[in-house]
Order: sequence, then structure tokens, then C-alpha cells
Amino acid sequence: LAEKAVSIAKIGMVFSWATRKYFKAGAMNWSTEIDGWSRLLIGEHLPFDLIVAEQVASAADLKRYDLVILPNTANTSDAFCSGIAEYVRNGGRVLAVGETSLFDEKGYQRPDFALKDPLGISSKGSMEGNFAIERPGGPEPATGIFQQVSSTAKILARHVAVDPAGSVAGARDPFPTKPTDWPVVVTNTYGKGQTVYVAFDVGPM
Repeated sequence: LAEKAVSIAKIGMVFSWATRKYFKAGAMNWSTEIDGWSRLLIGEHLPFDLIVAEQVASAADLKRYDLVILPNTANTSDAFCSGIAEYVRNGGRVLAVGETSLFDEKGYQRPDFALKDPLGISSKGSMEGNFAIERPGGPEPATGIFQQVSSTAKILARHVAVDPAGSVAGARDPFPTKPTDWPVVVTNTYGKGQTVYVAFDVGPM
């Protein structure tokens, strides 16, 4: 708000007009992921800018940032994705979530993630509901739309199946059964940069 003020933020979080327009057939919770990551960054006192996806023409528009967050940025243009890929190749870091780049800017689903190479993943479908995440202290309950992906990247955590009968308490904490082969969190080196991908809409958590 101050005249001639310049942001010193080294983190950029992407907002996409196309994602807002086409998100899940017009559902109003398109901003849930942005809200969740904003709360985390503010709580950790980490300054960040909002980057408008439609204004990114190349990696040059991102070079000031040490980290770019793609908070379930589902609908993205080829030009934007090329800029992100170039940014990572040049040494940038990206954190991507859920359906990021799985749809184009006109609302059509792609056969695979446009950012599959930088992220080190490939789409194999999705499922919605309760599941658990492999963690050192034991499985952590989660819920949401889970992206089933194959990955050539380093897997940091895997999906854990839960009892199909659900929770006897009615909460989203059904009994974990066994780990599956589906990755939940992966990290990938691409060129000089690095990416992390989270395979579900983690923002509400």
C-alpha cells in the first residue's frame, strides 16, 4: 500500500484465473488450497507474493523467487508450464499440489500433467475419500481427492489404505491397513532445480 514500495518476498504463490473459472464444474472452494498455504506461510512469518499465472510469459517472470508454490493450480496454459519448467531447469524450486497442470486454461483435461517432467510424475487416475499417509511415527489420516501417480522421482511418503468400513466414530480417521505403491509426496531434481509434489489437496489440513 506504500507508494514505491517493493516486495522483498522470495516465495511466490500462484493464483490462476482459469482455475478459478473452471474448478470442479464451478465449485466455490477453488481457493481452499491457497488459503491453507497462506495460513502456513503467515504463521511461519515467511513473506510471499501472489503470482498471476496468466501474467507469466517465461522463466524471467519468476527468477526473483527462491520457491514457487502451485497450490492445486489445475488449469494452466502451455506457455505458463513452459515458464515453470524453464525456471526449475535454471535452478528454481517448485512445490506443486494435486491437480496442478492436469487441465489447460480452457477447462479441458490433458492426458497427463503438463509439468510431468519437472515433477517426475505421470497421472494414472484419482480417488476421493479417506486414506492415510506413511509417516515415521505411524500413518497420518487424510482426506480429499488423491491423485494416483507413477513416479521416477524420490518418494518421501506413500499412500496407506484404510479399512473400507470407515470410522466407527464417524470422523475421518478410519483404521489404516497397509501401505500401497501410490506415492503421496515425491521430490525430483530437474536440471539445476528441484521440485516437490504432494498428490492430494493438502491445504485444508
